[in-house]
Amino acid sequence: MNQLVVKMEEKQEFQNLITKKKFLNGLNCDIEFWNFFSLEKEIKKNVKNENNYIRNNIQSDIFYQVLKKAYPEAIEIPTYGSIKKNSELSLKSTESNDTILNSCFLINEFFIKIDLLKKNSDSFDIYEIKHSVAVKKDYISGMFFLKYVFELFGFKVRNLFLIQPNENYTLRTEIFPHDFLKYTNLSSKVEKASKSLTENLNRLMLLQNSEKPFLNEEFSCKNPKVCKLNCYSHPSDMDIFDLREGKELCHDFYKNKIYYLKDIPENSELNENQKIQLHCLKTETEHINLFKLNDFLNRIKFPIYYLDFETINPSTPIYQNTKPFQHVPFLYSLLIERNIDSEIETYYFFDDEQSDPRQKVLETLENQINQPGTILCFNDTFEKRCIRESAENFPTFKNFYEKIENDFLDLSIPFKNFAYYNKDQKGSASLKTILPVLTNFSHKELPINDGNLANLEFLKIKTGKITDKNEKEKIKKDLIDYCHLDTYGMYEILKTLRLKAQT
Repeated sequence: MNQLVVKMEEKQEFQNLITKKKFLNGLNCDIEFWNFFSLEKEIKKNVKNENNYIRNNIQSDIFYQVLKKAYPEAIEIPTYGSIKKNSELSLKSTESNDTILNSCFLINEFFIKIDLLKKNSDSFDIYEIKHSVAVKKDYISGMFFLKYVFELFGFKVRNLFLIQPNENYTLRTEIFPHDFLKYTNLSSKVEKASKSLTENLNRLMLLQNSEKPFLNEEFSCKNPKVCKLNCYSHPSDMDIFDLREGKELCHDFYKNKIYYLKDIPENSELNENQKIQLHCLKTETEHINLFKLNDFLNRIKFPIYYLDFETINPSTPIYQNTKPFQHVPFLYSLLIERNIDSEIETYYFFDDEQSDPRQKVLETLENQINQPGTILCFNDTFEKRCIRESAENFPTFKNFYEKIENDFLDLSIPFKNFAYYNKDQKGSASLKTILPVLTNFSHKELPINDGNLANLEFLKIKTGKITDKNEKEKIKKDLIDYCHLDTYGMYEILKTLRLKAQT
């Protein structure tokens, strides 16, 4: 849904209101909820989360247009102007309209927005848009909050529905709303959780004007690894959550006030990989298992094809014959190393915006990957899936996929199985972590430096959010540079691993 634009003069008033977002954040951390009203600390922004937020808004705009087609009789409340006036308009609309889009309601210290409100003879049904196929715990808590606030007006709520994309829907020519939209009734689940959620809401309401709550395990810091406030009693550079395969073990150490890997007690029950990680940290040495490393290297056959895809997977399909959330490759980078002494051949493909990119991807790849060898990817399952799903839509390329399917090899294997480990990996086996550890290259300085941002920038182009020709060309170049570094980075990593195996 479109976000309500709040006037500058209303920002202070809006800050003091309890919204669904604040309530949900408060369920995870009471200190963060308290901070919304006190503004004691600036909330630390996560770039990935910010990009996801922008991408979600773009997808919401597209989804909202489908919803409007499904309910042409609905009255639509503006997404701009005074929240007080829009609330009054929404309230008045409940008297004379059966279906309302984008309504909002302000009462006491509460403010809510409802994507779709439908009037029954003696009650209302509340609908909320969600861009996923799962029913998450937060959705139930959020629905509770909408119902709770709406009923403060004296209204009766009969049903609570999620509106989600139907994951089995395939786009043919245009979106048909009643086939595309999937409805899930959460009324019984919300009712079951209401007692606990009401208690939590009452607890949070008391915090608005109270002293800062104490840091505690029950209501605060349920996920300290991604804390937005840095409110720990110890330095914020703790690394206990970098423990490889740590999961609950990391939280157990944290609860016992062990914040650093170096402070893990000697008698702790760790697996072999965790022991290697701690040894490398304490001794500042790298770990090489020559047997595992050579076993991996011996599986690689020339020519080597270094392949990487960039994709978009919108919740509302924008390519023909695709489903919600289906990854569609719009860009690939391919490097070919014919033999150990050959020059690297460089190729790429970018969506021409004229035809289905999947057909062109298959056509060009079939011409370029024309000899048996090794197709090297970082987490090759993704690239294989992109080719397989594309070939399913263009069956003439089925033989091509079957011919190359067994040639794929995952370059992350020697890092995941600890054939190689360096303390600077900090427990990670991702390409973006490995690359600067083993080479002089890094994604950090690139304008587009992760797949999440690449997905967002191309979505902006594809949905018409960016129309300026120069800006589009700049983004296209940045996307190609980013994708190229993924493949060239794999080439450099493999070259380094070959040298390590000889030491």
